[in-house]
Amino acid sequence: MRKTTVLFISLASLLLLTGTILGALGSHALADILTPKKTTSWELAVQYQLVHGLGIIIIAMLYDRWPRPLLRWAGVCMLVGTLLFSGTIYATALGAPAVLSPIAPFGGLSFMLGWLLLAITTLTQRR
Repeated sequence: MRKTTVLFISLASLLLLTGTILGALGSHALADILTPKKTTSWELAVQYQLVHGLGIIIIAMLYDRWPRPLLRWAGVCMLVGTLLFSGTIYATALGAPAVLSPIAPFGGLSFMLGWLLLAITTLTQRR
C-alpha cells in the first residue's frame, strides 16, 4: 500500500473516530450547554466531518490504484475542509468569538474542490 494511501486512511479514521465522539458529546455531555441553534450547527459539523472522512477513504483507495496528483489534492482539500468547516463550527458553538464564523465557508469551498478533483480524476482516467 502506498504511503499516501496509508496516511489518508489513518487520518480519515481519526476524523471518523473524533466525529463519532463529538456527535456523542453534542447529544449528551453538551446538551445542557448548547442552545438549540448551536446544537443544530454542531450536528451539521459532525455530519460533514463523517461524510468527508468516508470521502477521504474512498480517495485513498482510488489513489492506491491510480496514483494521480489530483487525487492527492482531493484528499488534502477534504481534510482541510473538515478542519476549517467543522472545526470553526465546533469552536464557535463552544463560545469562540463569532469573528471566526467567516472561516467556515472556506471549508465548504475546500470540500467542493475536493469532490471536483475526484470527479475530474475519475472522468479522465484511462482504463
